[in-house]
Amino acid sequence: MKARLSLVLGLAVILVLLGATPASAARGSNDASTLVNNGNDGSGASLGFATNDVALGAPAALRLMTGVSGQVRNASGTGLVGITAAPYAFSRLQNKWVRGTSALTNATGQYGLPLDAGTYRILFEDLTGAYVAQWFNNKPTLALADDVVVTKFGGPNNINATLVTAGHITGTVTDPSGGLSGIDVTAVRRINLTWTQVGATQTVAGGTYDLGGLPAGKCRVKFRDPSGAHITEWYDNKASVGVADDVTVSNGATTSGISATLDLIKPSVTSPNGGESWEIGSWQTITWTPGSGTGAAIAISRDGGTGWLDIATGLANTGTYSWTVVGPATTQGKIMVTTSAGSDASNGVFTIKVAGEVSKPGKPVAKSPKGLISSRTPTFKWTAATGATTYEVRIYKGTTLLKKKTGITKTSWKCTKRLPRRVWLSWKVRASNEAGAGPWSAKPRFKVR
Repeated sequence: MKARLSLVLGLAVILVLLGATPASAARGSNDASTLVNNGNDGSGASLGFATNDVALGAPAALRLMTGVSGQVRNASGTGLVGITAAPYAFSRLQNKWVRGTSALTNATGQYGLPLDAGTYRILFEDLTGAYVAQWFNNKPTLALADDVVVTKFGGPNNINATLVTAGHITGTVTDPSGGLSGIDVTAVRRINLTWTQVGATQTVAGGTYDLGGLPAGKCRVKFRDPSGAHITEWYDNKASVGVADDVTVSNGATTSGISATLDLIKPSVTSPNGGESWEIGSWQTITWTPGSGTGAAIAISRDGGTGWLDIATGLANTGTYSWTVVGPATTQGKIMVTTSAGSDASNGVFTIKVAGEVSKPGKPVAKSPKGLISSRTPTFKWTAATGATTYEVRIYKGTTLLKKKTGITKTSWKCTKRLPRRVWLSWKVRASNEAGAGPWSAKPRFKVR
């Protein structure tokens, strides 16, 4: 018991002599995810001793606290004050590395971390962004860091780090209305074939940002609006990290002009979106996903999207509008919704018809056969077409018609004619009703082995 007490007191003396300060106490907060032994130094401030799962549940009085220490310097060998030294221990309960209570280096760059016996990985980071963060022993990531083993008899006192001056990236993030504050700006670089975050910050008033603490080399930068009002973008106006432009970072230098103009999320028409048939005089609902714009206007085209006429303007962007369908009739109708974020139109055409009038059927989709098949008398299958009463199938060898079948009332038909082998054939299908024949499907190709 006397030996244990002497060891604890000795560690406390070392911390006092070093002048190291627990970073959580210096910042006035503790990391809520930390595994902590809530010891007390008599002043009411938690010492924040990190623990391993093996010690969980054991009374604090039975734990033997030891620790690690070291010095953090710059490339010239000068000790760095105010660098955070943070221990991470692997939690079997959470199945991940968990951050313990950190400490700040003193005026000569020295620090001390009181820790329970266990295995740790130590992070050194400069929260001001002037130096590049580093894991012991000079490693860029937690996964690559060296283990630091603390035993019940003590821990190593030479867990040192030499930090290099960081690079900075600066720029401005805007949208058509001006600068955007609160946008997440993240830099990643490829480490062992994995895109790994090396720095992050947020834009301030006016949309400017200064992302420091970056290692030298090439990285890629992402701009993301946490509110979801804008489309995420990678520099320079790219949709994903894989196609983003590289940004070169140099030690002690600032790479400026890495800016972005984010697009608001446009509306998206959901109905009518192609294939519908609306009668003149009927009450129909036009719908769209609102996106992030304000206001809404709705227009109609009766020629497939060449010309447009307003249906309603000055609407709230609610995503829905009830409309009494008006003529003239058309088979080439489209709806367009416009908000402050942009416009979107129906993907396909829809029909406006006179009440009681029968429209021609829609287009079926040819499903099979496709590619290589074994049967010389295959069964042909397709999707149902709107308004269809019968179907017609045609089979071709090149431009030569091999087989034609009409009056089919189902969405499949078995060919009884033996088709030729080892040659590419094609086929198509269309629907008919009392108004006439609808459009042909696409022509899939197939070959009998």
